[in-house]
Amino acid sequence: MLDISVADIIIYGRVKPHIYAFETNTVPNYLKVGDTYRPVSIRLDEWRKLGYIHLEKIYDSDALIDDNTYFRDYAVHQHLTYVQHVQQITDSERQELSKKNNNLHISVEFFRNATKNNVSLAISAIKESFAKGENRYTFYDTIIPNAIVETEYERTESWKPRRNQEEVINNFVEAYKAGRRNLLMFAVMRFGKSFTAL
Repeated sequence: MLDISVADIIIYGRVKPHIYAFETNTVPNYLKVGDTYRPVSIRLDEWRKLGYIHLEKIYDSDALIDDNTYFRDYAVHQHLTYVQHVQQITDSERQELSKKNNNLHISVEFFRNATKNNVSLAISAIKESFAKGENRYTFYDTIIPNAIVETEYERTESWKPRRNQEEVINNFVEAYKAGRRNLLMFAVMRFGKSFTAL
């Protein structure tokens, strides 16, 4: 009889991408937030084998928006850092912990005093952002590896330039017709330079 136990460890079939988080005594008071395309239990065992002792899974959720779209842990890290203002582990902290733990590689994906609730809020916000079409985060195609999902949303508003903006637009058009290609818009704050340039 053929022994397929090794194959069962290596071959999983299609596994949904997941976001996971764990705590460990190796990096106390921090939550490690990552993603995996394999079963989370297998990924956590890999971390244990690397030397992260007393590892406890805190969070596990699929990273799917729908059957064709998923997000990575980068989006969760972005939300934790810039929206919730949770501090990511610093290089000096990583170096110090590495020395204490026999030069163990300390991941940059640890967040100080982060909780399950922080991660859950981040994932909810990422999914909501996709639904609203805000393009704050990067989303990927489940079929084509690493293909970024380009989202297009129907324009619901249209604004006309103000009189002073219209004058600048006309000046740019005339300068371009005259052969000038190196143009610079110089205007006061709140003029609407970006809108006028568009």
